[in-house]
Amino acid sequence: MIGASDPVGEREQDLYLHALERFGSAAQISYGNYVARVVKAPLATADRNGKPVISHPQ
Repeated sequence: MIGASDPVGEREQDLYLHALERFGSAAQISYGNYVARVVKAPLATADRNGKPVISHPQ
């Protein structure tokens, strides 16, 4: 998976985030963890009361 084990990309992102911080170019930077896995979830739509209803393929 691209990005999961890319030390050059990681360094480039660190430089980019450092530049944003240094020059005040971003109002807020939120840090997190990269997750290298595929996630599946059902598609849900809202019913007339705004509650989620799982959609099924036709």
